[in-house]
Amino acid sequence: MANQTAKPTSLRLEATTKLCCSDFQRLIRLAQVQGRPRGAVVRSALLQYLDSFEEAENLKAAS
Repeated sequence: MANQTAKPTSLRLEATTKLCCSDFQRLIRLAQVQGRPRGAVVRSALLQYLDSFEEAENLKAAS
C-alpha cells in the first residue's frame, strides 16, 4: 500500500490551529484503551478531522 501524506494547504493549516492539547490527550487515551499505537490513532483522527473541515469549507464556498 502506498504511503499517502496529506499535502499541507492553508485550509488544513487553519484547521489544525483550532485543535487544542486536550484533543490530542483524548486521542492518546483512546489509543491506550484500544491497545492501538498512539501515532496511528492520532494520525487517523487528524486526517478525518481535516477532511471533514475541508469538506465543510468547500460546501460553504459552493453555496
